[in-house]
Amino acid sequence: SEEAYLEALAIRKKLAEKNPDAFEPVLADSYNNLGILYSDTQRLQDAEETYLNALEIRKRLAQKNPDAFEPDLAWSYNNLGTLYHKIKKFKESEEAYLEALAIRKKLAEKNPDAFEPVLADSYNNLGILYSDTQRLQDAEETYLNALEIRKRLAQKNPDIFEPDLADTYNVLGIIYKDTQRLQEAEEAFLKAVEINKRSAEKNPYAFKPALANTYNDLGLLYMDAQRYNEAEEAFLNTMEIRKDLTAKDPGAFPSLAMIYCNLGFLYRKMQKTDKARDFFTAALEIFMRINKNGNFDKDIKNIKNYISLLQ
Repeated sequence: SEEAYLEALAIRKKLAEKNPDAFEPVLADSYNNLGILYSDTQRLQDAEETYLNALEIRKRLAQKNPDAFEPDLAWSYNNLGTLYHKIKKFKESEEAYLEALAIRKKLAEKNPDAFEPVLADSYNNLGILYSDTQRLQDAEETYLNALEIRKRLAQKNPDIFEPDLADTYNVLGIIYKDTQRLQEAEEAFLKAVEINKRSAEKNPYAFKPALANTYNDLGLLYMDAQRYNEAEEAFLNTMEIRKDLTAKDPGAFPSLAMIYCNLGFLYRKMQKTDKARDFFTAALEIFMRINKNGNFDKDIKNIKNYISLLQ
């Protein structure tokens, strides 16, 4: 709780004043933990202030002893980058992520086994930022750097690193689709499907959602390319997985409704009007059932319009 973190912080502040060498590292940890709490509870200004306090201390520590404290310094920059991304301070986010990346590159050169995973994470975070700000060429470049590392890691330890590898293939597929490189998009999505299928066989309810999402992305690609039979197969695979997931997780119902909508759009394009209407109606029934606080009013209105256009 915040109260416990603040008590620890107050004690460590006093200790660090008397003996900074011994207690500044844990004081920085206290600021960092409090920043995470504030970020998770949407107190973003408080989060920024506490992260900056942690950063200031860790910069000093890393100057004196880089080997011991540069990993924590990179985490502080990473946390700030994530926070700034969340509040749409994109320039500051990029600067913080690049600082984390530069440190992790140096660390990974000395000790790749320990630091290549977080280096890949840094590339991935930058890729997300660049994608969100429509810098697609920069996003592609950073995702490819993450991909190269994650391929190596997944060869050594597939159980741990294949899910991240699949995620990277999937986001690259989305970039290739958005830049009309449809063959490269298909190849990337199929790689992601292949890996996610393996992961889902070992741990179905951890990895079936990712598999369903990739099938859905593949279906959207095929629908845009007018490869309707392949789109139908991909969407039906998505639907079967999401139906299965709703049996154990009611929170999956919106995703199930969305794949019903995608099938409705597909069948409308294929001029299979009755099927399109059936799937739009199935989506409408779900959204009306789960629309407790008006969260799905817009979806309900849109689907009713889609159905009316099929009359």
